[in-house]
Amino acid sequence: MDYISIIFKIVEVLIIILAAKILILFLRKAVWKIETLTKRIVKYEVNREKNRLVFRFISFLIWLCALTLIIFVSGFWNLFISLIIGSKWYDKVFQISLIWVLSYLLIKHFSGVFEEFDKAVGRISFSENTHVLLKLAIRYGIITLAIIFSLQALNLTTVLATVLAGAGVAGIVIGFAAKDVFSNLLAGIFIIVDRPFKIGEYVSVEGENIGGTVKEIRLRSTKLISADNTLITVPNSLLANNPVINYSRFNFRHLFIKIGIAYESDLKKAFKILKQVCKNDEAVIKGKEISVVINEFASSSVNITAKIWVDKKKGGGVFETKSRILENIKRAFDKNNIEIPYPKQVLLRPKKTKRK
Repeated sequence: MDYISIIFKIVEVLIIILAAKILILFLRKAVWKIETLTKRIVKYEVNREKNRLVFRFISFLIWLCALTLIIFVSGFWNLFISLIIGSKWYDKVFQISLIWVLSYLLIKHFSGVFEEFDKAVGRISFSENTHVLLKLAIRYGIITLAIIFSLQALNLTTVLATVLAGAGVAGIVIGFAAKDVFSNLLAGIFIIVDRPFKIGEYVSVEGENIGGTVKEIRLRSTKLISADNTLITVPNSLLANNPVINYSRFNFRHLFIKIGIAYESDLKKAFKILKQVCKNDEAVIKGKEISVVINEFASSSVNITAKIWVDKKKGGGVFETKSRILENIKRAFDKNNIEIPYPKQVLLRPKKTKRK
């Protein structure tokens, strides 16, 4: 091959690269133009994450086609095929190098594809921990396939089978020794995927004296911050095998206000005052029915309960709302002479009889 032919090949390669760059640049401007026109004419907010994901996929296809054309035009196509299917030592070196280069590119460009797909679609809404789990799964899955293909390229499939058989036996032994650890790991995967709670939500475990705000979710354990600012590390198997109460998932909460009044007090008047106090609070949801019922006849009082719906985002939260309503009830009852009794005991002394 003379120098003129080499120069022509280099020029052809440069033209292909330049054409790919121009095509991608034109595509980017076209996507931006379509977004602008759609927003201006149709008055529709375009999902930019979705467009960016489509643009990256098309750009990848363009560069893949450009690379194929470069190999074909440069005259290295036959050499490339011979290196892929060859059995000599330098063929093996090329095959293994190609496997790991492709693995690196796949890990770099596609490990975050689920996160971008989640942002683009908007209907799936994976958690941040799920994105991390999927990235790790893709990364180690690609690395595992690269190792298998590398051993196959070196004709070491027998060694691979022996290693896998030994790993299976070792896995059984390790599994029995660390079953609790694996149970927590598996439970962590289910928690991350199912998402019974998120970071920042307040949860408690039914039947256990455990509760707090979720700070961190890991594969083996979940960290909670209790109300007194204590860090609690909970094994994920405990959370997976017991009912978990999530107090923060919904903005509206059903709140129960319990209070006792004296037997001598006017029940109808107490009911009316109780309803009015709850209705006037800023956190109580307007339009929702406020029901007041007698709960029980206790030894010193008639216990009544008001059932109300409150908005957690108003009035400082559920606990502040409950405290404020109870304070206002106490003031209203005192003003209207409705007694909130304390436990009483009446001592009856027998009358003294005169001796004859």
